[in-house]
Amino acid sequence: MNFRFFLIQSLHHQLAICLSAIILLIALVTAYMSYSAELENALEAQNHHLTHIAQSLDPKSITEDSSEVLKKVAREQLDDKIIVQQLDPNRVFQRAEPYLPTNLSDGLQALTIHGTPFRMYVKTFSPEIKLAIFQKANFIHKIAFREAIRTFLSVLAALPFSIFFLYVFIKGRFKTIKQMANDVRDSVEKGVKPIVDTQVPEEVRPFVYSVNQVLVKVSNTISAQRRFVADAAHELRSSLASVMIQVDHLDSEELSEVSKRKVISLKARIKRASDFQNQLITYARLHDSDQPKGKSVAVLSIFRRVIEDMIPLAEEKNIKISVIGYDDILIDVSELDLLLLVKNLVDNAIRFTPQNGKIKLSIFYWYGQYIIEVSDNGPGIAETEREKVFEPYYRIPGNGQTGTGLGLSIVKNIVIRNRANIQIKYTDEVAKTGLTVWVIFSASEHFDGVMNKGHLTS
Repeated sequence: MNFRFFLIQSLHHQLAICLSAIILLIALVTAYMSYSAELENALEAQNHHLTHIAQSLDPKSITEDSSEVLKKVAREQLDDKIIVQQLDPNRVFQRAEPYLPTNLSDGLQALTIHGTPFRMYVKTFSPEIKLAIFQKANFIHKIAFREAIRTFLSVLAALPFSIFFLYVFIKGRFKTIKQMANDVRDSVEKGVKPIVDTQVPEEVRPFVYSVNQVLVKVSNTISAQRRFVADAAHELRSSLASVMIQVDHLDSEELSEVSKRKVISLKARIKRASDFQNQLITYARLHDSDQPKGKSVAVLSIFRRVIEDMIPLAEEKNIKISVIGYDDILIDVSELDLLLLVKNLVDNAIRFTPQNGKIKLSIFYWYGQYIIEVSDNGPGIAETEREKVFEPYYRIPGNGQTGTGLGLSIVKNIVIRNRANIQIKYTDEVAKTGLTVWVIFSASEHFDGVMNKGHLTS
């Protein structure tokens, strides 16, 4: 991951880098201003000390070797050495280091000797006594630099705290945007609705407005498509009923064996078309209706009704459908929704379970959840297909089974409407065969979404 991708990936990263740069710049500017101010103060203090020492000296106590005593006194006033040197008017330069010229004028002055800058105060006490009190000029620069470093580090110390508070602030503010993203995601499944922008920052509202405009158009398009599907299904119902009546009349006539077989085949095709039409109507109703008001429904009674409806289809393949357990459980869900859910799951299991197969239904309580389980000993489903099978009209390639491709899409919508979850797995995880479906209802509150999507298609 390069630095550019690191910045593009997160707005928090960008703001953190910008804030760090701003604080660093502020620290540098503040340090420079502190250095300049402290340098001026230190220069003023140095001038004061040099002047004070010059005014305090008694020229009668000055001897050729008294400079060491003066150095000792001076060191008690400043950290660095202040040197007192008597200038010999009979020489051009002093004999001792530093070699000061003797023709210096009285007062404060700056002097550079052999590349070393000095700040000094020269005072003539008498024609025979002339003193130079001086100190290295870089001493005040050291003081100013230390103060600048202290200021720089003080400002820089605020950087980690600033980044931390920035992270907390952004996280708090972006909760609203994350909620908007969840609303848009959920609207795909639960019905397209405009995003509420009352708590959205002013800068984000134009984007929210544009998204809402798109959502309105998408909602209108989806509504038109669903109305078309519902209308087409109703028209198909009338046509199929008319054709079935004619076929029934034809079946009552004396026909040859070949014609009878053709009539039987025609009836089977009409029945498949009728099943498809019924599922189209169910699919359209589920999308157009609001979330149902739940009431307590006995699950075992739903199992019995589904088995009674599915016995003819199961007997064609000699499939045994059984209910495991005798403890009934009441679930707060629409009776029609639960009936459609179990019926579509069992219908799929029958379609994809081989001859002489077994299907088991059960309901049980597990860690605060009610779980409806439908399992079979069919071929199961590959994990790569589990993200697709809940899509309308999707069929697993190469399974050799007929169907509308709407059964599991209806199941998914019922699960979402009732704020449940659905989970699938192999019945035999070792052999990777069979399919077990769990529909999970919370005993306290329902969950959103679908977990581990997958099943055989209808």
